[in-house]
Amino acid sequence: MGVKIIITEKPSVAQEYKKVLKVVSNGKTDGYIEGKSSVLGDVVITWAVGHLIQICEPKKQNPEWEKWSKANLPMIPKQFKYEPQTATKKQFNVVKSLYTRKDIDCIYYAGDSGREGIYIQALIRNQIFKTNPKFEEKVVWIDSYTEDEILKGIKNAKPYSYYQPMIDSGYM
Repeated sequence: MGVKIIITEKPSVAQEYKKVLKVVSNGKTDGYIEGKSSVLGDVVITWAVGHLIQICEPKKQNPEWEKWSKANLPMIPKQFKYEPQTATKKQFNVVKSLYTRKDIDCIYYAGDSGREGIYIQALIRNQIFKTNPKFEEKVVWIDSYTEDEILKGIKNAKPYSYYQPMIDSGYM
């Protein structure tokens, strides 16, 4: 049985998951918590610190847009390009290194429950994976960070694909 990753919105929420899932840590890490959970087994908990990914500047969308010109308006690319934010790139690289480990069997996307929360998770996921990964992906959808809600959210997590319409609306 492989490792399960849980990605939360921020470090304080990750600490709540650690407590509720009774994770005994393997030691000090930077940008994530790794250990054994009496609920999930081998687990890694990481976080997004808000937005890790942003829409690229106009000049990266289209080289012709490097210099502003009224003639270029409206600047609407055929397909938007995204990139890691400079301020949070270190954490993005941590998440990327975790998502691409060979021992992962499931990622639980546990950002804020709502269109923006799942969109933030999708931006990170889609920046890392160019095709669907070969392991399970689930979304934890909860109303609060109480022990009961977190445990219920993990137990009732739905497949990532279930949320595709909401993710698509976030992109819009």
